[in-house]
Amino acid sequence: MKPRRFFLLLAIIVIFGALGLLVVTQRPALVDSRNAADESFAELNPLLEARYKTVPAILEALKVAGAQDRGPSIALAKSQSAWIIALNGEAANQLTEAANSIEGNVARVRAMYLGSDRLKEYRAQMDPALAAYDQSFTGETKTRVTENAEAVATYRAKRGAWLSRPVVFIGGFDERITYEPVAASAANNEPTTPAKP
Repeated sequence: MKPRRFFLLLAIIVIFGALGLLVVTQRPALVDSRNAADESFAELNPLLEARYKTVPAILEALKVAGAQDRGPSIALAKSQSAWIIALNGEAANQLTEAANSIEGNVARVRAMYLGSDRLKEYRAQMDPALAAYDQSFTGETKTRVTENAEAVATYRAKRGAWLSRPVVFIGGFDERITYEPVAASAANNEPTTPAKP
């Protein structure tokens, strides 16, 4: 064998050997951190299901107020539908994306309501609906959100490490999205209370 071919073959063997070593050493930690992120969301998900069962009441209140055709109302209805569809898919990223959309759109609806004198005439419908949504963000939910955020951050750090990148490139380690309870954070600062009869 010519020296040139020998060194080329040796280089290929070294490269594939290095890749194999990376897979053997890095893949288990990636699998563990990915699974931990998914498991933390699986524990959070039932709490979110209960939370988003309050959204139809908000949509109904908006309908009673004649605001169902406004941008935030339409967006909230669409994100609620996306959440229901995502529940059947069981993919953590799809569920998280739909949940984040609901959180953002409830915040938009709340801002629209608080900024509209006409909508405030329907406090008897709007306040109880928003209060039920706010109260669905319990202490347990907050704990699970924190645990999920930490697990996702750990997975992202492991996924972004330079030794892990070749293994990630090979496949099976897609990104994980962090759940962001925007509306819940606002609600914790200024809780909505139902209007008195």
